[in-house]
Parts: sequence; structure tokens; C-alpha cells
Amino acid sequence: MTYDEYKKAMLSAAPEDRVRDDFLERHKRITNCEYGTIGLKIPFVKKLAKTVPTDARAEIVEACLADAAVDPLYETVLFASFVAARKGDYGFTLDSIKRLAAVYGSWAHDDCTVPCLKWAADGLLGDLAYMYDSEKVYEKRFYIICLMCFCLNDERVDFALDRLKNVGFGEYYVDMAVAWAISEAAVKYYEKTVALLRERRLPKFVQNKAIQKARESFRLSAEQKTELAKLRII
Repeated sequence: MTYDEYKKAMLSAAPEDRVRDDFLERHKRITNCEYGTIGLKIPFVKKLAKTVPTDARAEIVEACLADAAVDPLYETVLFASFVAARKGDYGFTLDSIKRLAAVYGSWAHDDCTVPCLKWAADGLLGDLAYMYDSEKVYEKRFYIICLMCFCLNDERVDFALDRLKNVGFGEYYVDMAVAWAISEAAVKYYEKTVALLRERRLPKFVQNKAIQKARESFRLSAEQKTELAKLRII
């Protein structure tokens, strides 16, 4: 199948009620995407991406990037990202992800794609390091999600926490990603993360949101949650 045929398949699979303006508006609010949306569920898009033959992946990504320049859709960009993220040729995946991330229009593009790249984590942490200082919100968020997904382990947790506390703050979806990552770190490496929170050097929103999300976890004790609550910035 060609890219146009895959796109047609996505359009034809759209829920019947997508014709209602309120349905599409609600879906657009959830993804907060800068692009148009079809209203498809993520599992459907991911399953469709798995049907792309290995030797057709490059053609699909190229066609999507060309399409995104004139008629970008939330689902088509996500579809191409799933295609690019499949395990295989690292060089192709790296090049494709760099180009696709540059045109991402939603936090969901980052959050759905990064977990699919675990197989390439060792290379991506270095090759995508430029995203950490990017002025593009979704490039920067992409790298933060990489830190959360790939670095909250014994070997890399100190590196992750250092990166998280020194990132350039001020963009909502960047700040939310940092808060999410720190809350996950608190669950896995409580003492190290509490030490960071005690510094109170994070922006008020990030510190308090990270604490809120960590305290929602069932994996922390009541005593730990009480201690975290005391570290909120008033």
C-alpha cells in the first residue's frame, strides 16, 4: 500500500460521529494538536503502522513528511512515527525521528512514540541530545520523555535528575513533562528525588505538580506522601 492508501484507510476508519463538530473539537482539545484530527484511537493507528512492510518504511515516512507540509493531520504524523520507531535499521529510525519530531504538533506524538524506541535508547540519548536545548516545544519534550523512559535506572538516574532540574522551563508541555518524570523518579528513587525537591530550585508549578503526581501513586507509603506534601512551594 502507498502512503495515500494508508491515509485513506485512516480516514475511512474514522468514527461515524466525527462529523459532529463537538466530537472533533473534544478530540482536538485532548490532544491539543496544532493540526487537524480524524478522531482515531491510538491502538488502531499503531496496529496499522505494523502492517507497513520493512522495505516500504522509508517511502511512507517521506510521503508523510511531504504531506505534513501541506495537509498535516494528527493521526498521519503519529502513524509515520510508529512506522519509524519499529525495531530495525537504527540509522533510518534516527533520521526519521529527528525529521518527524521537528514537525510534531501534539504532546501525544512524543508520549506515544518514545516508549516504542526502547530498543534504540542507548544511541538516541546521545544522538538526540540537541533536543534538550531546542526552542521547539515538542522536540524538548521528546527528550524529556526519553529521560523518563530510558534513564530511571541505577546507571542513569543521577544523569536524568541533573538534566531534569536544569532544563529550560517556561513552556507548559515541557514543564508538565519534567513534573511527570520527577514524579516517576520519586517512586523509583525516592531518596535521590526528595533530595532534589528539598533544594526548591524547580519552578513552583513544576515542583508542586511533580509532588502532586507522586502522591497519587500507590507505590509510595503514607509517610513518604506526607513528607512530599511538606516540600510543596506555597
